[in-house]
Amino acid sequence: MNSTVKIRFNHIAIAGYCYLLIPIFVFFMSWLRPVIGIPASLILLFGFFILLRNDYLKNQTELDLPLVALIVTALVFLVWVWLSGIGGFFSQTWDQHYRNAVFRDLIEFDWPVYYSETGNALVYNFAHWLVPALFGKLFGWLAGNIALAAWSYIGVFISFLLVDYICKSFTTRRLLFTCAIFVLWSGLDSLGLIGVKALGHQAFWLNDVDEWPSAFSKLTYIGYQYSANDTLLSWVFHQAIAPWIAVPLVLQNKRISSFAFIALCVLPFAPLPFIGLGVILIFIAVPMAFHDLKEKQYGKLLGEIFSIPNITAVLSIFIIFMLFFQSNISGASFGLSDPPSSFDFLRIGTLLLFYLLEFGIYMLLIRKQHKKDIVFLAIVISLVVIPFFKVGHGYDFCMRASIPALFILMIFVIQHAFALKQLKKQHALTVLVFMLALAIAFINPVYEISARINRFCNITSCEIVVDDIKTFRDKRIGDQSLVLEDAIDRNYENFLVPNPESEFFYEYLAKNAD
Repeated sequence: MNSTVKIRFNHIAIAGYCYLLIPIFVFFMSWLRPVIGIPASLILLFGFFILLRNDYLKNQTELDLPLVALIVTALVFLVWVWLSGIGGFFSQTWDQHYRNAVFRDLIEFDWPVYYSETGNALVYNFAHWLVPALFGKLFGWLAGNIALAAWSYIGVFISFLLVDYICKSFTTRRLLFTCAIFVLWSGLDSLGLIGVKALGHQAFWLNDVDEWPSAFSKLTYIGYQYSANDTLLSWVFHQAIAPWIAVPLVLQNKRISSFAFIALCVLPFAPLPFIGLGVILIFIAVPMAFHDLKEKQYGKLLGEIFSIPNITAVLSIFIIFMLFFQSNISGASFGLSDPPSSFDFLRIGTLLLFYLLEFGIYMLLIRKQHKKDIVFLAIVISLVVIPFFKVGHGYDFCMRASIPALFILMIFVIQHAFALKQLKKQHALTVLVFMLALAIAFINPVYEISARINRFCNITSCEIVVDDIKTFRDKRIGDQSLVLEDAIDRNYENFLVPNPESEFFYEYLAKNAD
């Protein structure tokens, strides 16, 4: 008889919330004046206690997981996090120039981080680094990076266990299948590459030995991209892991009384995925609200909307972090990604093909199972609309606001795969198309991982870490002459705020510079 491990669901859920909340508490207590940070922490802690009491403490459901399969999946995720380059123990992607500089400054500078040389301050969604940075302050850079890799692994594995619960992945086959989909989840980008070549265009990084993320979606003049899970982990892990935890928590606990609390836990880590998740939650909440209004249950509805967890999260997380992020000018503008006049025949055709390959085929295959599900409608509308908007000057909104919707789609695909065996023989073609779509989708992450392995095997250890920026201590923003000469300089405004003392957050909430 195979050995199994019983894990109570509420323990996993509590671990997920703690993973999101601990860095927020660290920020409140270390970046804010005590007169602000202590009350904010107590308010948020009270809301968390009420949420646990109302929604989780009485839930005695257990996950009965096969021990060997659980160990195998734990090792797979350990290797995956290692291969992502988090912590600098394997080949890193280009964006880690910035990530390593943020992490180093969090370790070496007092909090809040002020740069006396330039008069700037560090303003970024760095919540994911705060706990590992504490280890770095105590034990040095290497210990900090070990803590960062371990902290990231813990978050990924918590998310995986939550997905297991949602998908009922309680057997060896289901557990291993869920693990494989989680690691290799992607759109059908390899087919898009054929489209790029057919149109005679070149995709970003297509000839780069390091990466091949969403090759089709990165036409230089269009800029659409929905990222694979491996791409997210190796490029923007600090924005991906938090929504990966929040999404299954939402799917398990579809109550308006917890929506704002769950979503706002994502905000400090990932403002753009927070927006994407917020839109989905509004879609879910509206039918519930109409039902209560129809039944004239006005008190119930108001109690759900203005629940203690929701209100405490707004009073603490929302107000403080919105003021903090507002100091950064890079996210100040929000609008259309491109003017309507730019949508010629080629652009429209490319966009439609992008829809089809990144999520459309999956949607068509699972539509019957979810056609009456408001969440399904929410992610369809989200993924169709998101490419039309942008925040700041780049296309990050398309790439990051889509993270929650794509993760929900991944969960739906896993559930659909488990239901395939119930289909009759006349649906064999549907099953074949579904499996073929997954096989094609796997090509992209397999290529990316293999490319990083190839690079790792052909470089010296000192070249593994991508760390040319080092620190933001001497970096300045606002000098437009540098933008044309150095592509790196145009991104400094994502991390720095000049004259922080003139910003509301630094004038009234943050600790003063020493």
